[in-house]
Amino acid sequence: MNYNPYAAPQTPGSGSPNGPIAAGPPQPWEIGEVFSRAWEMFKPNWVVLVLTVFIVGMLSTIPNMAITMVGLVARGGKQVVMFSPEYWTQTGFGGGSTLLVTYLFWPGTVRIFIAVARGQQAQLGMLFSAFRRTPAVLATGLLQTILVVVGLAFLVIPGIYLGCALFASTTYAAEAELGPIESLKASFKATEGQRGRIFLFLIVTQLINLGGFMACCVGTFVAGPVVYLAMVIVYLRISGRDVPRQAPPPPYAGPVYGTGYNG
Repeated sequence: MNYNPYAAPQTPGSGSPNGPIAAGPPQPWEIGEVFSRAWEMFKPNWVVLVLTVFIVGMLSTIPNMAITMVGLVARGGKQVVMFSPEYWTQTGFGGGSTLLVTYLFWPGTVRIFIAVARGQQAQLGMLFSAFRRTPAVLATGLLQTILVVVGLAFLVIPGIYLGCALFASTTYAAEAELGPIESLKASFKATEGQRGRIFLFLIVTQLINLGGFMACCVGTFVAGPVVYLAMVIVYLRISGRDVPRQAPPPPYAGPVYGTGYNG
């Protein structure tokens, strides 16, 4: 399938440039084409995208580091015993706090990446402009995690299926401003007939992230934003919320004779 970004919108958008718009029909997408477009959009916007991922990543590690330090002090400087009850408690609280901070900034992160994906101007200040959507995103993410974990408990395959079906849930909650249940339903509907391709797409994202990590970790500052941008592009396509860019004017063909006023 070929997607024409200059095609006329089939459903007019509404709302603010960075807010939800009226959904049109889903747009086609291919894995290679999406990553190619994400890379092209990353290059002129790399500063704001890299800073967004870096800031959220740094902020999300602070609670985990604090919990680790408190535990270390409480044990008199001794390391926690691997796989002990204390280890699992510390790991659970640390991971939960990291996820909480990530969800706190997820609406702003989505706003920035969607602005770039739509060809609009993105500013770092958007990261701190959508905290009102955090409760819905948090509830959606919690429900999504529970469903996927329960699915994984049933011979793994159901969990993988639900992970692909609910792939866009938290983005729906952040960008389309839907409630938790509505976000899950919207993602389930939008991914119908595309879950196999989404599964392959998610595998590719993991390979790209792994490649970035192996490049002395420096590559993660490129791989992470490109992967996020690709995921947002897929969301916009399957949700029908992609905003085609304005078509460029036709090339000048010279004066047209035979029209106008003849004095």
